Amino acid sequence: MQIARVQDFRIAAGAVRAELARRSIPRREAVAALQAGTSGLGRTAAYERIAGLVPFSWTELALLSAAFGIPVEVLSGSRAPDPAAVEI
Repeated sequence: MQIARVQDFRIAAGAVRAELARRSIPRREAVAALQAGTSGLGRTAAYERIAGLVPFSWTELALLSAAFGIPVEVLSGSRAPDPAAVEI
């Protein structure tokens, strides 16, 4: 079975890093969310996705979306973030 991957994963990884920074979420929390989810990722694999070395699956983006309340479309880079949704 092949896992559906985000087409332009570098854009998705950049969008994930940008949203984590925008919301002051440490990368280690994102890694923990990916490890705790059903994807069963190890720590290194999770960091590789966030760094843009390995593509995210849609399931992994959905895990981050659920954990932090960020729309999947924003995490995939297909929609601009809503500035009003970010607490300053």
